[in-house]
Amino acid sequence: MYLAHFGLQLLPFDTANEPRQLVFPGTRHETARSLLHVIARETGFISLIGENGTGKTTLCRWLLRKLPPDRYRVVHVTDPMLSPRLIDVMLAERLGMTVHRTDPRRMRADLRDRLNHSAVSGEKLIVLIDEAQSMPLETLEHLRLLGQGVGRGGNALRLVLVGPPELEQRLALEAFGALDDRITHRLCLNRLSRDEVHEYLHGRLRSAGYDGPRIFSVGAVRALAVLSRGLPDRINLLADKALMAASLAHAFEVHTRDVRVAARELRLSQPQPRRRLRLFSLPLGAGFAAGVTSALAAVALALHFGWVGAPKYEPRSSIGGSPYPQAQR
Repeated sequence: MYLAHFGLQLLPFDTANEPRQLVFPGTRHETARSLLHVIARETGFISLIGENGTGKTTLCRWLLRKLPPDRYRVVHVTDPMLSPRLIDVMLAERLGMTVHRTDPRRMRADLRDRLNHSAVSGEKLIVLIDEAQSMPLETLEHLRLLGQGVGRGGNALRLVLVGPPELEQRLALEAFGALDDRITHRLCLNRLSRDEVHEYLHGRLRSAGYDGPRIFSVGAVRALAVLSRGLPDRINLLADKALMAASLAHAFEVHTRDVRVAARELRLSQPQPRRRLRLFSLPLGAGFAAGVTSALAAVALALHFGWVGAPKYEPRSSIGGSPYPQAQR
């Protein structure tokens, strides 16, 4: 590995083991802080929208670590395809309650009692749903109604719906109107700009224990920004393999060629810019248009005065037979 080569204590771009100090560059830092503030100080449900690869799951993990366990009970739902009964079982288990699997009504009543107790004691229950666009409407409505009327303003249970832009489209449907009305805060994770990619790379290196000169050159950062399309998940993959390529070449700085080697290995291609179709340059185009106009005018005059015989259309008579040839038997 390249840890000793670059003087690193941890793998800086390993998504399986996130560093303790997560890196949220630019607007991403504002989104993370807004999410924490809304949960702590505001009311209502929350939606967090971001394309695949923008780091929604990473942000959720950060949130789980930031919320004090003595004031918040967070249930992180990673499997959205749960029925109302199974979601009740999950909530009861996570809250340390007795699970009445054979008596759904009693279990639901016990959950509401627990929510009432939590509201009185000041404890908040946060249900964080990953890939919420895939959760059945019946289950989402079940959760909405579970916390309705419990606690001050019905906020004993808070939902945080996390998903791609399809989630926003689904919430806009009429069937989701009641749930959508409860969403008071809508946050968005965007792709990283080139400057944010630079900040992200060096922030991850610092979190992994690096304290030395710059590793990623300006060209390497530019290539990473383009090839990753600003998606942190892709940045992690590319940067990890680019560091490996540089260490194998006994270099202490990652250059553009190392990023390209990583991209080839991952089969990532550079996005092609849209090309505008230009048939003619201005002088040629103007001359061609004038020539076409003159030709059309000449043809029209020739037809009008009979200088050129126009083909005559004589429809077939349908008397005595079909105008269409009959198929041979």
